Amino acid sequence: ECKHNGTDIIANWSHSDECFENCTFMYEVTWQQSGDGSSLRNTTTNETSYTIEGLTPDTSYEIGVGAYCREDLTVSSVFTLIVKTRAIDSNTSNTSIIVGSVVAVILMVLVGVAILIVIIVVLCNRKRYYYPNTEHIEAP
Repeated sequence: ECKHNGTDIIANWSHSDECFENCTFMYEVTWQQSGDGSSLRNTTTNETSYTIEGLTPDTSYEIGVGAYCREDLTVSSVFTLIVKTRAIDSNTSNTSIIVGSVVAVILMVLVGVAILIVIIVVLCNRKRYYYPNTEHIEAP
């Protein structure tokens, strides 16, 4: 099973170890752009999931998973799948960033105004509390 967005693919798999007793499985995950035999990448893991990051959007990749027994290096199975990453719509992404930025600025301004109002109310109430019956006296 593969889940993917524009630049990452999460590969998940399961493995039956009924045929191999006393064996700890390791998995080799390989990937390359489809049709590009020169740029094969690989990693090994003992997990049944791996995230391949930093891929090119709107591009097909050949992904392979091979299982082998770590104790005697016996290969039990190899599976290959072709997956295409999603295209990223740059107009939508830029619009989302602009809208998000505008909303953040508006919220910051509103919070600033609310804080200013609270400060003014507190200061006015403090003046009435400390000097409740004072009158304004003009100098002669």
